[in-house]
Amino acid sequence: MKHFASTLLLPTVGLLALSTLPVRAQTQGPTGNRAYNPFNVAFQRVWEITLDAPVKLVEIGPVSGDKNSVLLLVGGKDKNDYKRQLRVTHWDGFRLATDFTTDFIGTSQDALLLGHFRTGKTLASLKPAKGKAPGPPTRQIVTTEGVYENAGGSYARLFPAPAQVALAVSVDKSPDQLLAGMGDSAVLYEVGDNDAHPSALESPSDGAGSVRFGIGNQELANPASLDFTSGVRAMQTYWSNRNRWMIGLLRGQPAGLTETPNATTGDRIVVYTPKLNNRDRAFWALKPADFEESWRSDPLPGLVLDVRVGDPKNEGKDGLLVLTADKDGRTRHLYFYKPTQAL
Repeated sequence: MKHFASTLLLPTVGLLALSTLPVRAQTQGPTGNRAYNPFNVAFQRVWEITLDAPVKLVEIGPVSGDKNSVLLLVGGKDKNDYKRQLRVTHWDGFRLATDFTTDFIGTSQDALLLGHFRTGKTLASLKPAKGKAPGPPTRQIVTTEGVYENAGGSYARLFPAPAQVALAVSVDKSPDQLLAGMGDSAVLYEVGDNDAHPSALESPSDGAGSVRFGIGNQELANPASLDFTSGVRAMQTYWSNRNRWMIGLLRGQPAGLTETPNATTGDRIVVYTPKLNNRDRAFWALKPADFEESWRSDPLPGLVLDVRVGDPKNEGKDGLLVLTADKDGRTRHLYFYKPTQAL
């Protein structure tokens, strides 16, 4: 069996095998047996908010406890400014209220991920005070610069993150792993008590699990490794029970920006789901021809920077959270799409 890191990002394995999806499935509307497919899904945009900072990446999930937080990775004032800020926020009914911030130096390819990464004892899993029940498992926040954890209401930077971290890998009966690098240079890491070190995990062929993207729509050294063949870039996946979504970005027209010449505007979010005859197959076993387009959005204003899946307002249902920048690059918006047809 090949080592996991050497196979996951090759364009013929797992999610990124979608780079060879038939052109028909990417350039036309839904095809095949979509009407009878239990994985079929559609979305409706239900709200939008404007952010007060040049946010580069977002993430959603419970950092500690059972309520979701919204994580914001704030970028610099331009592409030459590497000052970054991590904000942990929550929806207070009116706005995203800030619970924690920390500043650090980022890179041209930043990352933001949340998951159960640590393999050893986490700060929050230590013996609770006498008379108190242990709380729910604590997740770790991973940025380009470090691994953070919350315990007792305060956040701690545990140690550096792997260089060029890009994806989180969820595998059955294992803590989440981190994938750094791209293609043949990719390395899988596990997060222990004291550091993040190369993992011995091998590529699964079956069982629960999937990958999650932590890099958004950034320009990479090898961008072709994340592209579908007809202008659709892989942006995110969601693999939970009967909700199995492969989420891409169908590029619109060139935005005409000097600093970001490859940027486009009028992009659409496209969601692919497994075809009916693949309903019982694991993420790892699926091939490009096993998917069909289920839904695509109307064109979005501005530049799409990131797409994440979750429930940012704790309303009881996961959806698509899309981060965009105005064409001038200054103002950021969050759009939330709620599923209207899914099992």
